[in-house]
Amino acid sequence: MAQQEAQYIPVEVRRIVKEQVDLWQGEDIPVGYDWVNKRIDNLNGADKPIAKLALLSAFAPYRVGDTVVNEFQAECPGDRVLRAVTAWASFAAVRKVGTWMWQA
Repeated sequence: MAQQEAQYIPVEVRRIVKEQVDLWQGEDIPVGYDWVNKRIDNLNGADKPIAKLALLSAFAPYRVGDTVVNEFQAECPGDRVLRAVTAWASFAAVRKVGTWMWQA
C-alpha cells in the first residue's frame, strides 16, 4: 500500500486526507460537496480531483458518482490509478475505525 501511496497520490493530497482522518471522530459527513471543496480549494491541477475522490472514498463512498470519477479520469486516465486512490483512502478511514474498536 505504501508504494501505491507514493506512486499515485501527491504529497499534498496525502496530507489533507491524513489530516481529515486524524480529526474525524465518526460523525456523519455533511450533505453536499461544500465540506470537500473547502478542503481542496487551495490545490492546483490534478491534485483537486484526486483529493476530492480520496476524501469522498474515505468518508462518503456512496457519493462517488459519475461526475467525480469523470473529473478524476480527465486528469488521471485509467482504472489503475482510480483503484489505487480509492483503496488507499478507504483503507486510511478503516484504520481509524479500527483504533476505536480496540479501545473498547
